[in-house]
Amino acid sequence: MERPAAPIPAVQKVERARVSRGAPLLRHPRVAEGSWAGTKRRTRIIQEAFAVCLLAILTIGQLITLLSDLSGRVPSDLIDPLYNVWSVALSVHQVGALGHDPAALLGSNTFYPTPHAAIYGDVFIGLLPLSLPLHVIGVDPVALTNILVVLSFFLSGYGAFLLGRQLTGLYLAGLCAAIVFIEAPVRWDHAGHLSVQSSEWLIFGVWALTIAWSRDSLRWWSVAGFLGGLAAVTNLYILAYLSLPALVTAIVGMRHWTARRLRGAILATVIGLGLVIPLVVVYLGRQAQLGATYGSTASTDVISLLTVFRERLVDQLLVPTMSHVPLSAIDALFPGCTVLTLTALGVRYRRRSPDHQGGMPLPWIVFGACCLIVMLGHHLVIAGHAFSLILPWGLVIALVHPLDAFRSPSQAAIGVSLSCSALCAYGVMTLEQAWRHRCKRRYVWWPVTLVVALLVVESWQQLPAVPVAPAAKGDAWLGRHYPNQPALALPLGTTTPRDWLEQTRIMYDSTASWTPLVNGQASVVPDTLHAPLVIFATYPSLPAQRMLRQLGVHLVVVYWPWMSLPRRRLFAQMCCRVYEDSLQWIYRI
Repeated sequence: MERPAAPIPAVQKVERARVSRGAPLLRHPRVAEGSWAGTKRRTRIIQEAFAVCLLAILTIGQLITLLSDLSGRVPSDLIDPLYNVWSVALSVHQVGALGHDPAALLGSNTFYPTPHAAIYGDVFIGLLPLSLPLHVIGVDPVALTNILVVLSFFLSGYGAFLLGRQLTGLYLAGLCAAIVFIEAPVRWDHAGHLSVQSSEWLIFGVWALTIAWSRDSLRWWSVAGFLGGLAAVTNLYILAYLSLPALVTAIVGMRHWTARRLRGAILATVIGLGLVIPLVVVYLGRQAQLGATYGSTASTDVISLLTVFRERLVDQLLVPTMSHVPLSAIDALFPGCTVLTLTALGVRYRRRSPDHQGGMPLPWIVFGACCLIVMLGHHLVIAGHAFSLILPWGLVIALVHPLDAFRSPSQAAIGVSLSCSALCAYGVMTLEQAWRHRCKRRYVWWPVTLVVALLVVESWQQLPAVPVAPAAKGDAWLGRHYPNQPALALPLGTTTPRDWLEQTRIMYDSTASWTPLVNGQASVVPDTLHAPLVIFATYPSLPAQRMLRQLGVHLVVVYWPWMSLPRRRLFAQMCCRVYEDSLQWIYRI
């Protein structure tokens, strides 16, 4: 019988110390040939470079339509992506006002004169470490947002690679985890939402958390808390939907907690909350009208879990398919047959391995299951039919009413994808162990390499992109001749998809001058403007002119092609027109 490989002294010493404290092993005390800890430095560098190149090829290949014209295309459609362009440009623009206003990052040029108007929609303060340097070197707003999308794909995949390798010690397991996370269905289903795409802080924070847990290092606990706070600031839905699953997971693993780990967790929580609480306080304190269709009453259709996009070459032969349709009632959240198989192997690894006391995949199973429950939403919905059965998330909303402000439970799928990527890493380890035992060799690389190739083929698809026109010339003219003077942009509406398209285009055009706008598009509308906006939409009526003068608004921007024929005739007869082109007519009241 072949003797097992001798343990590495440093690894054995750390693992013995951890076991003496009652902690579960994060990886085997016996480091097999082919594992990361058993490789030479030169081999590590080559493997690291190969992982970076593979992720770069995946990113470039799937985002090639976006990369081919960074300044002239946006992902998916012209509603949410244009809003992202405006919001990203706004965050870097407001940095310059921090010197005289500490709350300037929450300011906005929309919903004039409402203070801190940015909190009525998505803010991208958490992406400032990436966006601000790009803005300083002169990257335009559309290209800046597209670069952030590209970086989110690559960095999210690299963070998952580090996580999978940290959990198992296997290089190929890390590659599989990276592919599973970068190809997460929720990423493609929310192709136009930069807040969902930007999961890099989340995955790097979880990676730092696993290191902090294994090393009992307060420094790594601090890093995990900081990155977790950045992830929550970037997307508050992560805080809303993933906090409860994380808490349940921590309770399930209570017997593995030590006093030092508890201190580290408290430190990480304090650091994370220190970053996010100021935003949450302002966000929950906003005075806004929640529409009848707004709020967390929305649920994810169970059919979405069995649906894929038509670009998935393998899965489309087995499950129902759909195309990329904005505002669709059905999502495409099927993770893939290969991913489900590896996840099942990862669960089996928990049962078979004697080296993991308590089974390290168990926290990922609990976390993923809780995120799946949250993802289903308020009520059970199957094939468009809503049942009266209230799901656990609905009970949570009844107890914690502010959570009703979060209306997209399908975003909790990012937690399911995170769990699947970790479990797939364990599944690859199970597969590697089985082949090693069968072939009577210490390390067999080709079966796992075949799985990596199968994952790439199965999940390959192109990110849809649509062309976008440059910002309107009239806004640049406004910035030169009437700087910082508020204006009303017409037409005005916030109820239909066409209204959303027009309002986001108006906001996108405003990046050329940052003219304060009375109107705008966001998740909700401020209470102070809900009734006045109805009157402003009737301009040039006398009540609208009177209210605009009271607010100190003396400029009206009319998007000529979007107006009805009677209103075109009305505006054509008006005087005091100070600017005119094929898109915009600007009037001074």
